[in-house]
Parts: sequence; C-alpha cells; structure tokens
Amino acid sequence: MKRVEAAALAILGITVMIFGLFFCLNPFRIPYTHTVNLDPLAEWDTDSGAQRGETVEGYLTVTGGNEEAWLTIEDPNGFVMDYVGVNRRINFAFTAEYDGTYVFRVSNSQQDAAKTISFTEQKIVRALNLEFWLLVVCAGAFSFALGLIGYFSERLVLRRQTKTPGVPPPPPPPL
Repeated sequence: MKRVEAAALAILGITVMIFGLFFCLNPFRIPYTHTVNLDPLAEWDTDSGAQRGETVEGYLTVTGGNEEAWLTIEDPNGFVMDYVGVNRRINFAFTAEYDGTYVFRVSNSQQDAAKTISFTEQKIVRALNLEFWLLVVCAGAFSFALGLIGYFSERLVLRRQTKTPGVPPPPPPPL
C-alpha cells in the first residue's frame, strides 16, 4: 500500500469514527410543547406515537389555583403506566415498550380554579439502533488502524532493505 493511499485510509477511518460517535452520543430529538387552560374539574388529553425502544421524556408545569393536577400516562394497550400528582412541575421519562400511541391525560380536580398547563415532550429517536452506530465506530477504528499500518510499513520495508548487506537500496517511490 502506498503512503498516500494509507494516509487517505487513515483519514477516512477517523472521519467514520467521528461520524459514528456523533450519532451514538447525540440522537435526534423531536420537541413538542403545548399550553392549555384547564377549567375546574376538566381533563385534557394529548397523545404521542412512539416506536418500540424510543425514549419519551418531558415535563408538565401547573400554574393557577393550588398548582396541583393529576397526570396519567397510558400505553397503547390502555394500561396505565403512571398516575401521579403534580405539584407545580413534574419530569417524566420512559422507554416505549410497544409501538403505538401513548396517551397523556391531565386532570384538574380543583372545583373553583382554572389552571394553565404547560406540557413539554420530546422523543429521542435513533433512526438506526445504537448497536449499528457502535459497529460503524469499530469499522472506522479498523480502517484507521489499517491506514496507520500501511503508512508506516512502507517505511519499515525500505529501512530493512537498505540494511541487507550486498543489496543496493531500492529507488524512492514516485510521488
């Protein structure tokens, strides 16, 4: 392998490793924020479609009245995953176990006060699995290592050939 080809292979390997690490450590995030006024004894629903393995995270803030509300999260099968009281703000996060629509339901149980609900959600989406990106990083590291070996092996071969007694050194390679 010529030194120029080996250097190009090493640079390609570094580029692939950086690309793979970027997508391993920084998945796509799709944010969504919705603010509603919730009347006394009212409920508000929103849903989120998620694929299995996607992480859904966010927070809910409540202002007005006693700043309390109830948050229910249901999976696509109708099973209640979480039912919690919210006092001003709550953070939530889960990994979708099933493909489908997850329902977020907020209830105002106070009879005499309307509330403002701010619901922020973001899905963490990996177009391809984490294992794929780790494989890309390994392929980049392998390419980088081959490039380094090719780059320095030509120099070692030239050095060994010049040390052999009675054999003239080979001409330098053309650039």
